[in-house]
Amino acid sequence: MEHTCKNCETVHIGNYCHQCGQIVINKRFTLKQVLGHAITSLLNFDMGRIYTFLKVLWRPHVVVNDFISGATRKYTNPVSFAVYLLVLFAIMTHFYKEGHIELGAEETVRQIGMPYNNLSKFVLKVYLDYINYFQLFQIPFLALFTRWIFKKYNYAEHFILHCYTFSAITIATGVVNFIAYLLIRDVMSDVYNLVEYLTLIAFFLYYAYVFRKLFRRSYISSFFNAVLILFLSLISISLFLGIVFSIWNVIMI
Repeated sequence: MEHTCKNCETVHIGNYCHQCGQIVINKRFTLKQVLGHAITSLLNFDMGRIYTFLKVLWRPHVVVNDFISGATRKYTNPVSFAVYLLVLFAIMTHFYKEGHIELGAEETVRQIGMPYNNLSKFVLKVYLDYINYFQLFQIPFLALFTRWIFKKYNYAEHFILHCYTFSAITIATGVVNFIAYLLIRDVMSDVYNLVEYLTLIAFFLYYAYVFRKLFRRSYISSFFNAVLILFLSLISISLFLGIVFSIWNVIMI
């Protein structure tokens, strides 16, 4: 059967493109397929990760649409891409903890009007102790909420979307915050707080851009959807981790 390669657009016969090696993908993605392909791609590091990272930052909608439509060969597997975020984030947050980020987090809790009591201390402790995993575990919740609001893709395809976009923008803003910390060395300073606020705004604007391009919503609607979805996912993963570690503490006592 004749096919047109979705990666290089070469016309070929069979399940593989003779020009670039891209496999023919006609069915929709499932989580089993995405996770299975991640196992092999996790073991290989090449320039593809840098290319994917830069492309996701610059044209995220193109990467997502390409990968979902079957042009997978030119991009890093989304799950392995997200796992590398965990490694990078773990390295950066190690230095953050050494820099007394606990003080900044406590001040943040107070600034947003929450009481700094036993409950908020526990949630804060969970977040700080497991911050390296916090970002990665947020992706399934993001996929759940965008699947609920936007009906264009199935859950696995929304999962792919956030493995790419959430990972890329988290790495980008995390690097900016880390550089600011290395330069300022004071997480309580006004300058550092300004950098954090600006990167947070950049986070929302990036996701608004993604939603605008992928789902054809207005800029205002995309921005509010971005804020809502990120907020809901943050609350969900916080509650999930709080429940898990509460049960764990009871079992260990």
